[in-house]
Amino acid sequence: MSAMADFQQDGADTGTLRFTGDLSLANIGNLPDRLEAVDAASIKRVDLSQVDRIDTIGAWIVHRFAARNDATIDGLDADGQNLFDQVVASDQPLAARGKPVGSVKRVLGEIGDAVVLTGRTMLGLLAFLGATTIAFG
Repeated sequence: MSAMADFQQDGADTGTLRFTGDLSLANIGNLPDRLEAVDAASIKRVDLSQVDRIDTIGAWIVHRFAARNDATIDGLDADGQNLFDQVVASDQPLAARGKPVGSVKRVLGEIGDAVVLTGRTMLGLLAFLGATTIAFG
């Protein structure tokens, strides 16, 4: 069985936070809550070299912690680094939805769209009939 996810602040160099164990959803436990309690001002490096396994949730938790504290992350193997890079690339703010439109405005907008579509269709038909008349003419 895999070891639970854990971390420790390096005693010799308090600027390093070293993760150990399995950083996967099944073994994360209360890691996010414990990370919130860390004095993060002194953390400038996150070491993942002793992590047995990392999944998307683990990568996101570590990325979120490191991004908040401007810490560098190292120690991942090639697969772990690829996963971590994908998590970092997908961390984009969501577009806020606009205010909901009232039902009257929505219906009028749909009617307007239908009128515009009908007008374009009529214009296309008129152009087709004109071209046909000229061809037979």
